[in-house]
Amino acid sequence: MSSYLAEAKPDTLHFTTKVEAIERVNSTKYGANSYRVTSRVRRNGSVGTHTSTFDHVIFCVPAPDVLAIRGLVDLLPRWCVDALRRVEYDSRDTVAIFYDGSMRPHLS
Repeated sequence: MSSYLAEAKPDTLHFTTKVEAIERVNSTKYGANSYRVTSRVRRNGSVGTHTSTFDHVIFCVPAPDVLAIRGLVDLLPRWCVDALRRVEYDSRDTVAIFYDGSMRPHLS
């Protein structure tokens, strides 16, 4: 992943941040197709609001959570919103463990 980030040269990465809203804006830095993102940020034990403007935004969250971001549904084509609404989400994890066949006598 670090090689992709190095190639993309993102302006910023935000972890431990909850995006609350996104809207299309006209930015002097990025032009007419810019996005203002409003986030809730936790720093040093306190929570505040932070706003940034970008030319592109990538969300890495489960489909049900991304649809809850205020303003995002208005920016996506209808077919994308419909597809995201059909995604079923389950928060459980599955772990698969495989053993070499020679371990069979020791596992029963």
